[in-house]
Amino acid sequence: MNLLEFVVGLDRIDLLEHQNIAQKIKCRERKEAETLMKKHIRRVLEELKQYAIKNGWIFEREREVVSS
Repeated sequence: MNLLEFVVGLDRIDLLEHQNIAQKIKCRERKEAETLMKKHIRRVLEELKQYAIKNGWIFEREREVVSS
């Protein structure tokens, strides 16, 4: 989270996702919290990957590796 926040910043979607995850944990809805956490992590990783590609941090031949 710190790297993404430093690079692209946090937005409203991040805050809402964090709140939803915290609420599921608070209500002891383990499966739902796990599902939301996995979805959030996948979205954040994709966002960071796209940012890295856009800024030339990842070159064309490396994109396939990152996408795997």
